[in-house]
Amino acid sequence: MCKYLLIALLFTGLAGCRSEMPVSSNKLPKDQVIATDKYKAWRVINPASVPDQLSHEQLPRKYQVLTLDINRVKMRLRDLEQKKKVPDQFRYEKTGQDHILLQLPWNDGQFHTFLVKNSNVFSPELAKKFPNIRSYSGEKEDDGSTHLRLDINPSGLFAMITAPSQTLFIRPLNEEGRFYLCYDKSDVERENKEFYEPPIKTRGNE
Repeated sequence: MCKYLLIALLFTGLAGCRSEMPVSSNKLPKDQVIATDKYKAWRVINPASVPDQLSHEQLPRKYQVLTLDINRVKMRLRDLEQKKKVPDQFRYEKTGQDHILLQLPWNDGQFHTFLVKNSNVFSPELAKKFPNIRSYSGEKEDDGSTHLRLDINPSGLFAMITAPSQTLFIRPLNEEGRFYLCYDKSDVERENKEFYEPPIKTRGNE
């Protein structure tokens, strides 16, 4: 009798432990996280921690792998709704009247700060109809010659950073949107349409 009671208690204990395990598998050991941005939205992670996700034979030659807490980004961008619309000749004034600060990853594992403002092409009616689709533009805080296009939609965050000497893309690694890639366009073969073409629509490819 005692033997059966002990076995029952053991199974009960195991079931209790299993129910307390985290449901999300996004949590990675701290030693797999290489860097984070100041707003704790992005995490550069060790590619070795997600080998199954990186089996794609058409991946860029060099890239950074990241995770993203997209809700943190959306919270920062939501502040733009309270900003005044400033004429283009006065955009990105240091008063912060028409923009917010957002940090985005670079392909060297670092993070850079951008001045970001609304750039929606939707009419007010369509914007209300599709609240989960938003477009933004920006420029690097310390370099006005580096420009940003950023889209957020139900599939995740998509960005293109155009600098004088390079073009960077940030996009989800797959449809799950769990992991992201940041890479230089020059590290992709031209024939590789999936990664060579901009991840968001621009005037040049619309």
